[in-house]
Amino acid sequence: MQAPRASAPYPAFGELLARLRVAAGYNKQQELASALGVTQQSVSRWEKGLARPRSNDIPALERLVRAKENELLVAAGYQAEPADTRAETATSHDRPLPLSALTPETFESFCAALLHRMYQPRGGTVQRYGRTGHKQHGIDIFATGPFGTHSFQCKRVNDFGPQKVHTAVAEQTYVADLKVLLLSSVASPNSRDAMAKHAGWELWDREDITRRLHDLPLVDRLDLVDRYFSGQRLDLLGIDEAGPIQTPEDFFKPFLVSDRFFNHSWALIGRNEEVSQVVDCVQDDSVVLTCLVGAPGSGKSRVLREVTQRLARSTPLHVRFLSPTEEVKAHHLDRLRDSRGAVTLLVVDDAHEREDLGILLRHAAVPENNTRLLLSLRPYGKEALRLQAADVSLSGPSVRCA
Repeated sequence: MQAPRASAPYPAFGELLARLRVAAGYNKQQELASALGVTQQSVSRWEKGLARPRSNDIPALERLVRAKENELLVAAGYQAEPADTRAETATSHDRPLPLSALTPETFESFCAALLHRMYQPRGGTVQRYGRTGHKQHGIDIFATGPFGTHSFQCKRVNDFGPQKVHTAVAEQTYVADLKVLLLSSVASPNSRDAMAKHAGWELWDREDITRRLHDLPLVDRLDLVDRYFSGQRLDLLGIDEAGPIQTPEDFFKPFLVSDRFFNHSWALIGRNEEVSQVVDCVQDDSVVLTCLVGAPGSGKSRVLREVTQRLARSTPLHVRFLSPTEEVKAHHLDRLRDSRGAVTLLVVDDAHEREDLGILLRHAAVPENNTRLLLSLRPYGKEALRLQAADVSLSGPSVRCA
């Protein structure tokens, strides 16, 4: 009979190793065992705290799971913890994404979502190119725009050697200006050397993909991590609060339950002129504040949904909504800033009910923040909004009402 966990001699080591293994992208014990050259049973015994590796084998293990120097040596009892560890230790959130923990289908979905956020500010569109069973001409995703056509192959693998690189290149018949191989694992030097022999190709491995995620605006990073790596926001991004900024999909989710009597799944009829007017306003570089004014029950929320759907098809604007249940603070808005200068459209429904409009208006009034506002409100809130906007010099042609 297996000894109970409480009697294991190395419980701290086992718990630490299990956590680091998953965070490093080794979803299964066998994956780590193969990389280290040991059996799965050995890794299992280590993580149960029943055994520990030899001291001279632990540095290699620390490198594989990206542990801090001597972190596992201390946990295994081979080395005493320095007395001044607390003073010298810094919290780090630079771990690569655990892409190997995703299924091949989910890895492809994640890559498509990441690429959409990368290419949209460049005026590009990203689409998946069929599914398993379709004739895909050797690609999974493609992006088109002013930059031409870029194609992507997704390889959710633990190992991808030079010969596999050559094979992947040979199998692609889809014509593209740039061809990219996306790996869920870390590429070996031999694999990178093999890819360098093929003109017009690039190899993005797990660390490259992680770096590109961190180049995105924080709101996009939060969305992707919450969607594909639920519960790992703190480990991967160093942030543990949800915040009031939402994607259009998250904002409208409660409105799209089809079996409810009132929902936004139905087609919008007879509002095309109004929708077009709002779209034109928010796309106008001279307009900072657009107001959609309407009486209760006039369908303002449904118009906002139609507006955001059209914008998604026709503009590089980053469209985000303000949660109706959370108050916005200045640091939430700071996270919207995009180092590449992309413009964010922040949409606020029922703005007449909010007490934090001053913060929004002050933020949008600073040109360097690259933020525009689209506020829906009832007629009685229009004058109060006008006065608040005037306090931060938002008036005249920079303000439009639909």
